[in-house]
Amino acid sequence: CRHIPCPSGRIPFLGHALMLLRGNVWDTFRELSREHGNFFRMHVLGRVYIVMADPAYARHVLQTKAKNYRKDPGTYKVFDCLLGTGIVTSEGERWHRLRRELAPTFKLEILEEVASAALEITRNLFQTLDEAAASGTA
Repeated sequence: CRHIPCPSGRIPFLGHALMLLRGNVWDTFRELSREHGNFFRMHVLGRVYIVMADPAYARHVLQTKAKNYRKDPGTYKVFDCLLGTGIVTSEGERWHRLRRELAPTFKLEILEEVASAALEITRNLFQTLDEAAASGTA
């Protein structure tokens, strides 16, 4: 995979780990994809990770040709306490069963309701923060 673009600044063993720890990791990925394109590799703690920042690439790996790509159990083992054994970490028949069960959750109408509720909560939070700042209690 040496032909795949890779950011400079790699430290022995740590690789790009320190780069991921500075600030917001999503901003870091956004910056790296601007510099290296929508498909690049990173080295973290002795492992190579391929980063895809294009929905078409993600669809290819996660849906269209999912059988060609295996999830590395070692990578997900680190996140067991957070992710459990759900759709993110599952493969094969278990993944298909979970996907079928979760499909109704991702209908447009439901997502619109969730987005609307999140927006309302965010507006309320901003109003509360503005009031606290104005009164000097923040």
